[in-house]
Order: sequence, then structure tokens, then C-alpha cells
Amino acid sequence: MSRIHEECGRAVLALTACLLMGGCVGMNGPNFNPSVAPQPSLDVRLERADVAYREARLTDAERMYREIIDQHPRLTEVWVRLGNIYTRQNQLDAAVRAYGHALQSDRHEGRAWYNLSVVYLKMALGTLEHASHALPQDSPYLGLIESQYQSLVSRVEPAANDARALTPRREALALSGTVSH
Repeated sequence: MSRIHEECGRAVLALTACLLMGGCVGMNGPNFNPSVAPQPSLDVRLERADVAYREARLTDAERMYREIIDQHPRLTEVWVRLGNIYTRQNQLDAAVRAYGHALQSDRHEGRAWYNLSVVYLKMALGTLEHASHALPQDSPYLGLIESQYQSLVSRVEPAANDARALTPRREALALSGTVSH
């Protein structure tokens, strides 16, 4: 009986050693990939991105939101936040695309519609301002451009003030407009 126990003991020891070595090879071997390690939950990742956004660490927030949106492309809130970041960084074409994605996910998202209109107004004002500097002083269009600019500014400022009064969470933009969070 002791010989059988001795052989079984050796077999168990050999099997245990193989399993342990196999586990070690699995963790350090050629197939181990630390980048495939489990990521934090979506809620944790969103919270981290939101903190960076609230703290105006826009580059960090943008990177984190982009990583989230790569895996969850229909998260309307993330597209709105990306649009807001791009607007604040004056990357207006990128903001238009981000708000467009938000509206593809949820066409009833009022913040995306409102913020998109602010971006288009900002683009229009920028175009008119650029034109007023580019045109020669004797251009027959200079007066029209300047008149259009003043007209647009006079319409945008009261609307922006009304929007700030209705919604406490607004950001002021450089050219008389607000972005809704």
C-alpha cells in the first residue's frame, strides 16, 4: 500500500508542478497581453471623463470621451460633451460633427440642436468678421458685410441672455453665444 501511495504522491506532485508552470507561462508567456487586462466599468470611465471636463482639463476629457465613444458610439451625452469641448477649443468643424453624431443617436436632444445652432452662429460671425478684414475699403460689399455682422450680433446677444436666464448651466463663448451642457 505504501508503494501505491508513494507513486500517487509523485503523480500529484508532478501534476501540481505542471499546473503551476502552466499558470506561470500563461501570465508571462508569449500569449500574455497586459493591454487586454479588464478595464474599469463604463460608469467609472464616464465619471473620470466628467471630472476632467468639469475641471476644464479638456485634452484629458476629450481623450477619455473618445475612448468611450469608440466602444459605445450611440452615447448621446458623450457626443454632446465632445461637441462642447470642441466648441470651447474653437474647433468648430469638429463640434458640428460631434453634435451631428449626438443627433443621429437622439434627434430629440435639445442641447445638441441648441449647441449646433450656437456653433453655426459663431461660424457665421467669424466668416463676416474675416470678410470685413479681407475686403478692400472701397468694396461695395463691405457695408453689407458689416451691416449683416451687426444685425446678427444684435440678434444673438438677447437670445444668449435669454438662454442663460432659462438654464443655469451655460458656458459663455467668445462671440456672443452659449453652449448648453
